[in-house]
Amino acid sequence: MAKDSSHDPCTNTIKDIMQTYTSLPPRPSLEDLEAAKIVIKSVNTEEQQKLNEITAQICPQDIPQDLFTILKQVKQTMVLFQSQEQRKEAMQIVDFDKTYQTFDELILKASKCVSGDTQVDKDDDLEYPVSGFEKEAVISDESLLTFNKVDKVEIFRGLIPSSSTKATSFHTENKI
Repeated sequence: MAKDSSHDPCTNTIKDIMQTYTSLPPRPSLEDLEAAKIVIKSVNTEEQQKLNEITAQICPQDIPQDLFTILKQVKQTMVLFQSQEQRKEAMQIVDFDKTYQTFDELILKASKCVSGDTQVDKDDDLEYPVSGFEKEAVISDESLLTFNKVDKVEIFRGLIPSSSTKATSFHTENKI
């Protein structure tokens, strides 16, 4: 008597894995991924150049040093904000490709499990295969990371909260 594959737990598990994989949006093309990396590098270079220019500015004699320091911090914060906005879409593409790589690795592990490959047991951590996903740096190419001499914590210290972070209550009147 033939075994019904619809009741086979392994077959159902593989189907579930593949359904999850096929439900993902299309993977970014290699061209899109390379373009995103170029955009990130370009923005990082431009950001660093602008930050260096701001840092090198000398306080005019007619402006108090404290006020000029605040002006420089405002300019640096704006550069960081604009760079973040410019990198956003490119980073999303790079992050998404990294997620796809994780899925690829998990599917390979599942394939090894099904085929009875004995390499799986010690080479791979099957108990929690995605445990390193959150801890792992999304960008493995160090040149894509931005390293600034500007202490970002110092930039934001003392700034007042924006209206988006304050609780707001709206009073509505009921007119009859």
